Amino acid sequence: MGGCKSILCNSLARDIILWCKARNIWLTAAYLPGSLNIVADRESRVFHDDTEWMLDIDTYRKLDSEMPPENCPRQGDRDTDSTMLEDTGLVSKTANSIDSQPSFVAKEEEVAGASIQPSKSSIMQQSQSTCMPLVRDALKEQQISEPAINIIPRSWRDSSHKQYRTYLTKWQLFCSKREINSIRPPIGDALDFLVELFHSGLSYSALNTARSALSAVLIMESGIPFGAMPIVKRFIKAVYQSKPPSPRYHCIWDVKVVLDYLCTLPIVSRLSLKDLTLKLIVLMALTSAQWGQTLHLLNTGDMHIGKASYTFTIHQHIKQSRPRTTLPAIKFSAYPVNKKLCVVNCLSEYLLRTQSLRKEGDRLFVSYTKPHGVVGRETVSRWIKVMLARAGIDITIFKAHSTRAAATSAAFRATVPLEDILNKAGWSNASTFARFYNKPIVSQNSFSDTLLRSINTK
Repeated sequence: MGGCKSILCNSLARDIILWCKARNIWLTAAYLPGSLNIVADRESRVFHDDTEWMLDIDTYRKLDSEMPPENCPRQGDRDTDSTMLEDTGLVSKTANSIDSQPSFVAKEEEVAGASIQPSKSSIMQQSQSTCMPLVRDALKEQQISEPAINIIPRSWRDSSHKQYRTYLTKWQLFCSKREINSIRPPIGDALDFLVELFHSGLSYSALNTARSALSAVLIMESGIPFGAMPIVKRFIKAVYQSKPPSPRYHCIWDVKVVLDYLCTLPIVSRLSLKDLTLKLIVLMALTSAQWGQTLHLLNTGDMHIGKASYTFTIHQHIKQSRPRTTLPAIKFSAYPVNKKLCVVNCLSEYLLRTQSLRKEGDRLFVSYTKPHGVVGRETVSRWIKVMLARAGIDITIFKAHSTRAAATSAAFRATVPLEDILNKAGWSNASTFARFYNKPIVSQNSFSDTLLRSINTK
């Protein structure tokens, strides 16, 4: 909020920051699921004619032709790195590096909104070290050096940071209400926090995450990590008995339904870029049994073109990444039996169409709408769900990740060796496949249909 774009927003942000600072209140941003963000989402779709406008293109060209050359100074020019904050004391004078300790002033800068926009890489590095201030405070409490404090939070992945931040924020509010130390609390108060989460309806898995988050910051008198204390383990076991976890899917959709739909589409050369992209992402998800996270990281710079195949190597960290292990290459082979289901044929056409659009690095997937930028994991998941819905799969039940279970279950039923399935999906243990992914095909009304058919034949 604020910055040099809106004097009103800057003024409001400044008032909020000063009010909180006077009361020793720390503001942090918390993730709100889209399903709960109803009011803001509805308001953002309301068109305001007095604020949403653009300069007529013909008028702009006329003005541009009458302006002096770009290298000549123009009236009103100013340094693009300057800001227009009313109180510059709220903004840090020096940029924070990944090795410098983030201060309260830097937090205020984020909220008040300076116009200087850091690069994407610096934002990612800064978030890894500052997204959980309570963790830093706990490390300081243990006399850990500043350089070590800047490194230790990187041991958690971005997904863990997001999950932990939610519960640590709630924990700080809980401690503030009870006026207890958030780092060295009595064991009873910490358990009461978990009880409060339990009564709010959280599942066993969510409470386990909350326990892990607290274990990262709490310093107990016994010296035992909070999550490993016998009474805490007993509590979590009681939650398991009260709310036993259940798998997301008890059955899975039939891969044949989606493949039959793909066969109804025109040949790849006649598909629009949008339909070509959607078809390719589903074919790659099914034939590789990979996460959407992995697919969105595929890079043309790490692609090897074979005689009838494409092979990608992944260098970034993904869910299956482990120390001292190398991720296997992801290979897509041709399927000459049916070109409409051939992932190599589809990928070749996609590479040809997007070669001139791929301007931001070498990521394989780019947006099919202008300006054709690099897409994220969420976009890839949304593309998969769009194609599943087109094929008739109920996406209110089955999410994008269900392609992994559908593909591996279908391969197992087709007598593909279990070792090949594990290698393809990146599993080191067969029990992972057996417990979470090997599902029967969903069969709706099979009992009633069979019964009625038997009656009608008599």
